[in-house]
Amino acid sequence: GLHLLGKAQAADRPQRLTFVNRSPARLTRLAEILRPWQGQGDIRYLCNDVPERNDDLVAALPAGSIVINATGMG
Repeated sequence: GLHLLGKAQAADRPQRLTFVNRSPARLTRLAEILRPWQGQGDIRYLCNDVPERNDDLVAALPAGSIVINATGMG
């Protein structure tokens, strides 16, 4: 996410980033980390532990969307 938000040209940055995690504390920490990039795009944080809801989120993405599964990244 940081690499994409840091692009110099607005057209090269994503219009929206949505981060999904089961832990509210992890999402809060991520929001703190990304605070300097607020305003560079629509950044959303969704607390969810229902796999089917994640399936629905992915199914509703517009064409050209990128999904990054960082499960187990630490």
